[in-house]
Amino acid sequence: MKSLRILQLSVCFILFSSLAVQAQNTWIGGFPGHENDWNFAANWSLHHVPDEWDNVVIPNTATTTFHYPVITNNAGTVASIILGYNSYITVTQTGSLGIENKDQSNTNIPEPVIYANQIVYAGTIK
Repeated sequence: MKSLRILQLSVCFILFSSLAVQAQNTWIGGFPGHENDWNFAANWSLHHVPDEWDNVVIPNTATTTFHYPVITNNAGTVASIILGYNSYITVTQTGSLGIENKDQSNTNIPEPVIYANQIVYAGTIK
């Protein structure tokens, strides 16, 4: 009985440790004093700056905050990015962002990196 319990626990551990938890983190923007700051947690729906586990969504904010994200330094890596209609990200000359693209269903970008106002990729952005 004890060996069966250990086997059950081992299987549960293996199953749950192999699952990658990804979340959708949507740009809100417009926080006073940091309206366009990518690296300011209050500008994001999950209240943290996106990381490699986040699927980033940049919606059209033309009817809400009127602010889009600006990346001025190394913003790290995100899992994927979805740009809404007429939305955009500004990357300054000193900024960079990596996109792992773990969820191939969200975009056709195979592992691009954004540097200084350029998106380096081998596909298209949706």
